[in-house]
Amino acid sequence: MKRKIIGFIILIFILGIGYFAYKNIPKLEVISSYSARMMCTCHFEGQRKVEFISKQDLSRSPLNLAKTKINSADRSVESTVFGLYRKQAIHVPGKGCVLIHGENNYSKNEIEVEKPKSKFDFPFSKQDHDELDESILKYFQTPNSDFSSILIIKNDSIISEHYKKGIDKKTVQLGWSMTKSWTNALAGRLIENGTLKLDQTNLFPEWEKDRRSEISLRNLLNMTSGISWDENYEEISDATEMLFLNENMIPDILDNQLEFQPDTHWEYSSGSTNLIMAFFRDKLDPQEYLHMPHLLLFNPLGMESAFIETDENGNFIGSSYGYASAHDWAKFGRLFLNKGKNPDGIQIVSEEWIKFSTTPANKNTLNHGAHWWLNVENKTFPDAPEDLFYASGFDGQFIYIIPSEELIIVRTGLGTNYNENEFLKEIIELAKT
Repeated sequence: MKRKIIGFIILIFILGIGYFAYKNIPKLEVISSYSARMMCTCHFEGQRKVEFISKQDLSRSPLNLAKTKINSADRSVESTVFGLYRKQAIHVPGKGCVLIHGENNYSKNEIEVEKPKSKFDFPFSKQDHDELDESILKYFQTPNSDFSSILIIKNDSIISEHYKKGIDKKTVQLGWSMTKSWTNALAGRLIENGTLKLDQTNLFPEWEKDRRSEISLRNLLNMTSGISWDENYEEISDATEMLFLNENMIPDILDNQLEFQPDTHWEYSSGSTNLIMAFFRDKLDPQEYLHMPHLLLFNPLGMESAFIETDENGNFIGSSYGYASAHDWAKFGRLFLNKGKNPDGIQIVSEEWIKFSTTPANKNTLNHGAHWWLNVENKTFPDAPEDLFYASGFDGQFIYIIPSEELIIVRTGLGTNYNENEFLKEIIELAKT
């Protein structure tokens, strides 16, 4: 009897270990992938010290479980968790890093992308804004608010600018889902030059034989495609598999089925954004696709530091992996503030595109347009103007644009443990003085 009880306890223990492994080992692969890419890009492209990256970007649990190793000779980073799931990220100068899954199938032998000269930068305001500076600095000093940078532009001039130690105006910073708004602008350019049509359907051969053929590019931009999607970063989900576990992120997204009839239901989906990028790739030749972000967007705006990383198959990760300095994020915001024109007066995207982008996706979704977030009826920020719209990225990355105040606010950091409404209210009031 005693042996049976011991055997039963051992069995329960083994089953418990098996269940824990089943639930958690895939997460270790995500942690390893995340850490390898982050360390690689921030170190080799961002010129940041390893110790600073470990403390700033990889110190929170469970990311701090990862151990990273820098290989300066081939400009790569290897990451492991408990010695399991070794992941490697390799640096491609000017384009960030690529996450490698298994055998390295990614080639660096590509035509170099011509990058813009730094231009159209913002002058400093001739007027002092000491009270605004004092207000901003308190956010850098408040425990757990963790601001990395604040850049405030009023009437096309800098009225306040502050950075955390170790970061400056030239440091490239990951925008996470602010990158989605870049994808919006690229779609606007390709539609206006006749390459694409906003309401075209039958977007992919894989969708031709079912109702997914009814999904339009407009639906993907508005996130009303109706395709099932799980945007969960705490578990293994559609989003984490796409970003961290797949060599080619597109086939799995294309396999997702309809959950709702197109244009009837809004659901936030990074998968929709990367499907848009996949559609771009299908409609452009390889070199056009490779050069697209720079030639259509970054170069005309003088965004010298900006780039979008790719998966191992060469797909731009337009949902999440855009990097730029605070000044270059602000230059992008200025494009939408200036009704689609760059500082030379050249129309980059049309006023009609700006209007479409900042119009609610449907009558039930007032806070989201086409890859931009809105403040319609002051529902999101009661004390900010209703015309405010913004790009928003995971963990506190923002470009706020307030046309009625001629104001652009770029905020980067790691966390949103502060009252965003009060933050905006204070800046808007002090920027007037």
